Amino acid sequence: MRRIHSHVSFVSGEALDVTVKGVGGTDFRSVFEFIEKELDSVKLLLYFTDLEGIFPKEAPLYSVKWVTPKIASTPFGESILLR
Repeated sequence: MRRIHSHVSFVSGEALDVTVKGVGGTDFRSVFEFIEKELDSVKLLLYFTDLEGIFPKEAPLYSVKWVTPKIASTPFGESILLR
């Protein structure tokens, strides 16, 4: 069963205030499907993750930043190391 636990939208200039939870086995495709169906004018996705899961086959038309506690390769986007 694929589901999204939470999402937060920000506009430029707002403070980034999020709580990170969960561990491994994520199906990343659910988030990309949700964005495609439910959100307009997305410019950037900040995805907080341990990078353990199933990635979509194709990159979206917006920028993706994978915010992660480890260095690992991703099929698209840019990784930002979370310390």
